Amino acid sequence: HQPQQRLPERTAGRRAAQAGGGWQPPVYADTTSFTERELTVGSAPFELPATLTIPNTATGGPVPVVVLVHGSGPNDHDGTVGSRKPLKDLAWGLASRGVAVLRYEKRTRLHAAKMDLANATVEDETIADVLAALEVARAQPEINAERAYVLGHSLGAMVAPEIAVRDGRL
Repeated sequence: HQPQQRLPERTAGRRAAQAGGGWQPPVYADTTSFTERELTVGSAPFELPATLTIPNTATGGPVPVVVLVHGSGPNDHDGTVGSRKPLKDLAWGLASRGVAVLRYEKRTRLHAAKMDLANATVEDETIADVLAALEVARAQPEINAERAYVLGHSLGAMVAPEIAVRDGRL
């Protein structure tokens, strides 16, 4: 019987979580290299607050953008689980390296009371909102509309091929 080895901790966020602290930026994010702007994705009755993380390099011309696609369930725009915020970590890390990121509150988190959750489809839960998020992202002046991408987790990864087909520009 071999003892289990502990993997080294790789981010400040993990260390803070283990110490009982709150979220902290990951060590790979340079918080001086980007700004964030609040936007809205979708339309009534399902408007969703969104955050566009924009690299400072965008002042030199349009930059690529990644739209983050949640997994299943009522997730916030940071993908918060306990003190961890993996979608925010990704956004800040990518923006630190010249890639803009759009993340948004999930419809099932913000508008569950307005939805027929028993009959909801992936179209209702995810696809329609990602397509709207891509439209919003591409419309921003700092964004190179021809260099838009989606990055999904769990359900978001599963529906990414369908999103690409429906979007027609990914």
